[in-house]
Amino acid sequence: MSEWQEPGSFSQEMTDLLRELVEEHRMTLGEQLFAVHVFGSLVAGDFDSEISDLDLLVTTASDISDSQLSALREMHDAFGQRNPAWRDRIDASYLSIDALRMCMERESDLVVISRGEPLHRTRTSPGWRMNWYAVREHGVTLLGPPAATFIASMGLKDYVAAVRIHLRELPRRADAAKDPADLAYLVLTACRGLLTCTEGRSASKRGAAACAAARNPDWAPVIERASARRERRERGAFPEDAQHQARAFVHQAVAEALREDGVDPSW
Repeated sequence: MSEWQEPGSFSQEMTDLLRELVEEHRMTLGEQLFAVHVFGSLVAGDFDSEISDLDLLVTTASDISDSQLSALREMHDAFGQRNPAWRDRIDASYLSIDALRMCMERESDLVVISRGEPLHRTRTSPGWRMNWYAVREHGVTLLGPPAATFIASMGLKDYVAAVRIHLRELPRRADAAKDPADLAYLVLTACRGLLTCTEGRSASKRGAAACAAARNPDWAPVIERASARRERRERGAFPEDAQHQARAFVHQAVAEALREDGVDPSW
């Protein structure tokens, strides 16, 4: 079995947490465990240890069995009890080597846990390629070989197409969001999606927010309020008019992003 690979760019707190997670997966999955990669905000540079989720791709030798699924549920429950600050903040996807090698050609079985969703089975779809691309191009290896050696090759157009699929869900989510933190997250996610679709590049949430505000200064107050909420510079109630403006921004930004390629922005 592969050995733990020390990431050199993270804080000691995060390195220790990642080591614990890798060891827990090693004990739970044994020889079924092929690789573990971290990606997302921790790698992008705008990670906040108090609020950000931790994104992991766990690659397995084959699909997760029912007994392994039960063992992983117990593992995540125990981890949350030992680390209450991280309960419900581990976003982990479990996918087989073959599924990642063939991710541009077919859908596959997937096991996932994320904020607000317990560990469960689902299926991949083209929108998931956004994550696989991020891991392949920017992920940090914690265990196993580099992601580029087994995740199917994808071009920037493939990534942008996957981002567009993801963006189509944001207006519905914004309309349903009640928590100010969730609404702020959706505003900043729309900023990142807009940057990717219009300029073909990615950036941290902070960087994408600055780009969106510069693109249309009328958006700047909404984006600044979302950034302040996300960074805990603004607390307390989220006024109704601010919520309305945030939802309107998500709708407008997504419509503009989808319109860049002649995509019908209806949802």
